[in-house]
Amino acid sequence: MKNIQLLKSPFSFKAPELKDDHEVETFFNSVPYYKPTELKELTNLAKQLNVAEIAVKDESSRFGINSFKGAGGLYAMACCIAEKAGLDVEKLTYDELMKPEVKKLAEEITFYTATDGNHGRGIAWAASKLGTHAVIKMPKGSKEIRADHIRKIQNTEVEITDKNYDNTVKEVKELCEKDPNGIMIQDTAWEGYEKIPGWIIKGYGLIVDEFLHQIKEKPTHIFLQAGVGSLAAGIILGLEERMKPEELPVITIVEPETVACYYLSAQKGDGKRHHLEGLTKTMMAGLNCQTPSILRGQ
Repeated sequence: MKNIQLLKSPFSFKAPELKDDHEVETFFNSVPYYKPTELKELTNLAKQLNVAEIAVKDESSRFGINSFKGAGGLYAMACCIAEKAGLDVEKLTYDELMKPEVKKLAEEITFYTATDGNHGRGIAWAASKLGTHAVIKMPKGSKEIRADHIRKIQNTEVEITDKNYDNTVKEVKELCEKDPNGIMIQDTAWEGYEKIPGWIIKGYGLIVDEFLHQIKEKPTHIFLQAGVGSLAAGIILGLEERMKPEELPVITIVEPETVACYYLSAQKGDGKRHHLEGLTKTMMAGLNCQTPSILRGQ
């Protein structure tokens, strides 16, 4: 068994202010193809470990694309289109996006993103639902079958680059800047690029809404995976908005041992993000991310 180190988060709180997430609930409840994913109880494992309850939020059925990424991608893309159309993002409904004049505007937009797989699939799917377009770049080492899954959604343009994830993000940024109708929709945030990743994170609050209604008692411990950290930030922020401070559970962030940028940053403990150099590898392709996003919970 590996040695376990308890490291306190070195990060200061930095995230978009969330007064409440009723606008997220309002939006998704207006989406005709939305339904909550299951919270599955692991009864036998709970008995084996002598704990009251263990449950897993099964995101494999989310919107039929087998990933939680659809929630963040659809919400962020909807907000981008709404902002362009002069709609009130905080009161946005799906029907407003389906108005002819809004659909015409959406048709002129191309969304650009870099992805290890599931984020790009979510963006391609969201584009197909909202009548817009997506261009997807994937880092070196991405499986061709994952690229093909994305291409099959609305014949989306997909390319596997010869660069690692971080450099693929830079390539996409440069490509998007050359398109007057281009919008970068990345789940990684950096200085000066925070609004759209913030919308993605906010969209993940939907998952919190669902499982707090599904679980029998308030959770005491939650385990979350981290690539760039957007899902973890979204769940943590969603919990902070829906639970009293004394009710908040213990959060454990899990990363691949070979691509553990949050662990590295926690080890350094200087409050800064730290980058893993070189071409990293892990069987968890969606977690092969070398730099934490600047939008994070603590």
